Amino acid sequence: MHKDSIESLDNVAITLLNLGVNHLNKSENEKYKYENEKSEKCFNDSLKIFEDFLIERPFYALQQIALIKNNLGNLYWKSGLINKAKKNFNQAVEINTSLVNINPYIAAPDGLFFLVNLALFYQQEVLDRNKSVTLSFNAIILGLPILGSMKNVDIGFNNARTILFRWGISDDEIEKWIDNTMEELTSELN
Repeated sequence: MHKDSIESLDNVAITLLNLGVNHLNKSENEKYKYENEKSEKCFNDSLKIFEDFLIERPFYALQQIALIKNNLGNLYWKSGLINKAKKNFNQAVEINTSLVNINPYIAAPDGLFFLVNLALFYQQEVLDRNKSVTLSFNAIILGLPILGSMKNVDIGFNNARTILFRWGISDDEIEKWIDNTMEELTSELN
């Protein structure tokens, strides 16, 4: 594919993704209850374009695909399509996990939010404490090395802590777990 064609399609895909998010945000208002269909169409059209980028720009395409899957998860959750939400949230986490193994500093910030979204989903919708707690702790592990590097990382990190707190895990227990995890990671490096 020609470079100009890739850049043009990239712009179209990003615009569709942004439109999808805009429709998703609008649909929270009863006046715009039909925005979910528009949002889903925009996300799926954007997804098709990024799937075409997998050969030319695999890391970038997978980042965008994971983001779209996470947004679809939010859309389906909000629409009451729980199995579709769960499937898309899990796909976002799986894709991002493979990217974190390649370049953690680029993929970890999104991955942190994907894990938090899935942990929140398991807390609020599925009511599965074990999965929610495990996902929250995984988000904390992912966020530890980059904590303080970006405001959104700090927000995601704190959201994971809030989920744990809502399950009855105290700040002291979380801090102790973080300290133990940091000691383990440090000893593995030495």
